[in-house]
Amino acid sequence: MLFNYLEYSFPNLISAYQTPLARLEDFAVSIPFSVILCVLIMKTVLSAYEAEQRRLAKAKGELEASISEIRVLRGLLPMCAACKKIRTEEGAWTQIEVYIERHSHASFTHGLCPGVCRSI
Repeated sequence: MLFNYLEYSFPNLISAYQTPLARLEDFAVSIPFSVILCVLIMKTVLSAYEAEQRRLAKAKGELEASISEIRVLRGLLPMCAACKKIRTEEGAWTQIEVYIERHSHASFTHGLCPGVCRSI
């Protein structure tokens, strides 16, 4: 019914098959073409998906490497109010710079600030 309406409404665009053989020839061409087109589209989508998976795997590896390098000081550090040394887990007192260098990736350089320290 719909095809009859379309044939009537758009006679230049749609025409009926002249013979059953013409219909078979049309199917013989259009079905393989459609399958090939679908396969090409699927290959394109899958290759893009695989490229994205590789990119994510690389980013995950870089992130895990970065996380493994991070060392963080956490919690309360018992510190002497007078000399500023820190008590370690073993009970020994060590300079704050040494403690921080051992427990993080930080390192220290020393100098004198331009304020009161310059006058000492």
